[in-house]
Amino acid sequence: MTTSLHAGETGTPLPDDAFVLRLIKISKDGMALETHFAVMNKDDNPPLYSISVWAENLTTPLQAREFMGENKAAYMKYCRLSVTRIRTLTTPEITKPVLDVVWDKLYIDGTTQADLRPGAEGHSGITGLKKPPNIERRIYKTLRTRLADMANEDLRDF
Repeated sequence: MTTSLHAGETGTPLPDDAFVLRLIKISKDGMALETHFAVMNKDDNPPLYSISVWAENLTTPLQAREFMGENKAAYMKYCRLSVTRIRTLTTPEITKPVLDVVWDKLYIDGTTQADLRPGAEGHSGITGLKKPPNIERRIYKTLRTRLADMANEDLRDF
């Protein structure tokens, strides 16, 4: 476990031995789904194109949930993911890992002022999930499915 973790600049990698938390909305079966790891329009923020995760040593699950604002009640579960395992995920078609976990500093909406709310320091992102042109969708769906499988190994309730 990372003992003294400090946030880095946006886009710089988290340490390999770190763990991150991903908030999960309830599914019908109570499990994490591959769709929970899809890059959504709100996450489609160049240059990272990442999905939000939170460095476990800097942000508690409840602090992370506060950042969901009015939608926080929909996030009834969270998972704990190993940065090393995320970075080693592959598919038969993608034999070289493409995923990374990097710092993603939060700012107050529309400003360059850092967000100083409790837990903001731990905001990070999983990059590499945006499908490049001319690559079959199913290949990236497989990567997301593998992330969901990993999430289901350590899925927790709030």
